Amino acid sequence: MGTGRLPKPLKSTFILAMVAFSGLLSLTLAAVSTYRSTVALREQVVSRGEQIVAELASEAVRLVGIQDPLERELSLSMLTHRVVIGDVVYSQVVHGGRVLSESALVPELLPPVQANPAELPARRETITGRMHHLDLVQMLPGESGPSYVRLGVSLEVVQEKVRQNWGIMLGLAALFTLVGAALAFGLYSAILKPLEQVMASIRRLGAGDLQARVRVQGSQELQELARAFNRMAEEMARRNEELHQVNAELSAAYRAKSDFLAMIGHELKTPLHSVRGYCQLLLEGLDGPLTPEQRADIHAVLAAGNHLLSLIDNILNFNASGTDRVHRTRVALRALLSQAVDYVRPLAQRKGLELTVDPGDVDTVHVDETKVKQILINILHNAVKYTPSGRIEVVVRRDVAGGVRVEVIDSGPGIPPQDRERIFEPFERLVPHEAGEQKGLGLGLSVARLYARAHGGDVSVTGGPEGGSRFVVTLPAGPPAAIPAGKGGAVA
Repeated sequence: MGTGRLPKPLKSTFILAMVAFSGLLSLTLAAVSTYRSTVALREQVVSRGEQIVAELASEAVRLVGIQDPLERELSLSMLTHRVVIGDVVYSQVVHGGRVLSESALVPELLPPVQANPAELPARRETITGRMHHLDLVQMLPGESGPSYVRLGVSLEVVQEKVRQNWGIMLGLAALFTLVGAALAFGLYSAILKPLEQVMASIRRLGAGDLQARVRVQGSQELQELARAFNRMAEEMARRNEELHQVNAELSAAYRAKSDFLAMIGHELKTPLHSVRGYCQLLLEGLDGPLTPEQRADIHAVLAAGNHLLSLIDNILNFNASGTDRVHRTRVALRALLSQAVDYVRPLAQRKGLELTVDPGDVDTVHVDETKVKQILINILHNAVKYTPSGRIEVVVRRDVAGGVRVEVIDSGPGIPPQDRERIFEPFERLVPHEAGEQKGLGLGLSVARLYARAHGGDVSVTGGPEGGSRFVVTLPAGPPAAIPAGKGGAVA
């Protein structure tokens, strides 16, 4: 699983978003307001400058026409000095290429006489030194050379006003940002904090704390959400308590069942062994010779006793299969097969079945001898019981994974494909029409599969080559360290 960046908490994300939105909105409004005020102020300055330069030009034309040179020079000088006041930084009257009068707050601002003033724009912004000003030119009528008036209007007032506006707007932006932060904290406390409390309770409930509850104060919707969560948590706690009670009852019932089966198995097997022992004594002739009919009857009693003993062993094995341990040792497979076949051979001979064994080239396996013998006996007994005539063949082969395959092939009626998994369920029995009624509890194949899986193998069934059934037992052949524990048993 990759290590990605952890998501930010909802609280910090929400507050940062609100503050950023408030700040950005305030700065945007400040920029728009400052721009509009700057444009408006600049237009006022330009309009005022154009009006002054027009009045200056009109007055200069009148004064240039005075015949007395002294009076003309004095009047023009008074005109230019009177204009230079406030934001007007200089004024100049040029007639016939000669400066008749000029005045300036800063002498360095006075521009030189232009040989062709018609090429000058009527209005332009310029920077002289540190002063940013507006240069205005108005042409005068004249025939002997360039004639015009020139006026300089300072834009420093506009710049200062812009700086003041920016200061005010930034202050307002900071104020609105603080208001946005306060609003974000308020909204978080009113809406998101209760949701975080709900999420914390959900995490506690998911971790197994069934006592997790939510208590929030807020809107009606949040309180309804909290009540719904609390009802769900209470229902889960109630059902969990019911499950604990049911589990306790089941555990007690399981222990009682185990104790009962162990007791009933012991009480049934003790007299059954006595019956089998007396049958064997009679068959050995210790009480005198038997007629063929008597011997056949005693064989039938002994077979019935063996069958009943097998049923009792299957019940006890199934009861212990969940906790029994697998004790693996090196076992000679041929001898194990021989013992299992000998167990079912009398029943096979009585039914006239041919029983053959092909041990292959497998000599030894690492298995629990008792359990694997029980697996083979259960499968062989099942095959003999449900095969009315023909043969039963046991074949041993190595599989591609290095384990061992023991195949039991019969010539019986076979098992329908839809029932081939059901027969391994406990107490499930299939009674083929050809075989007639067969008595049993339906535990033999279930025990066989449990023991095989406890070894790390399995038991499966397919159709046989001649219409019967093929049961396949897979077992690992390696040493115990290489064999995993399977379902139904533990590794020893």
